[in-house]
Amino acid sequence: MSKTKIERAVWAGFVPKRLRPVIRGIEARGCRVEFLFHEGTACADALEEERLDACLDGLLTCVDRTDMVILAMNDSGVRESGTILDPLDDALLTQIYRNECLLPLKILNRLMPLLERGAGKRIAVLTNREDSHACCQDVSNYGHHMAAAALRLALRQLFNELHPDGYTFRLYCQDPQGNDAYAAEYFLRDRSWEMEDPPHSDENRFVIHDANGFEVPW
Repeated sequence: MSKTKIERAVWAGFVPKRLRPVIRGIEARGCRVEFLFHEGTACADALEEERLDACLDGLLTCVDRTDMVILAMNDSGVRESGTILDPLDDALLTQIYRNECLLPLKILNRLMPLLERGAGKRIAVLTNREDSHACCQDVSNYGHHMAAAALRLALRQLFNELHPDGYTFRLYCQDPQGNDAYAAEYFLRDRSWEMEDPPHSDENRFVIHDANGFEVPW
């Protein structure tokens, strides 16, 4: 497999203070980053349907191609007050599911023409350890974890569909302590591609890696 050159990326999501070093790390490695939302845009404003469409239209007007789209919408600012033992708030769950699953998929769908015209064809996603079925010990935030599970399932289906056409995927598990310096390298570097040895062929597997480079179980 030839080396993939990621020279242009779209940061499709929010820019909280803790993720700014990731963006600087990407730019320091020679990759230009375009942003869907302006820094400081409130989550509630960004996710309002007309505002989101306007942001997408504006980006598509200014950017003709990209090598990578980074979905950074795994925290839309909506908080749940109860635990899994409490009655579920259907309206709140619906809002979280819309914000953290349906809208990221809508954004990715709108940005696919940019990826098609780019050379990198890479889709990167930010997630959390507590969103893993195997690792989650959280008894609250049910809606957030549910939306994350649904998004990963949809992305896995996209992986099955797009990987044969040369697309690669990066799922990054954010560090609870905020030390996410590795994310930039993980997003930009190629992974192993050994067709005869599937466990050592990350590019052919839909996997999650954490801040230490370790694989996170589903």
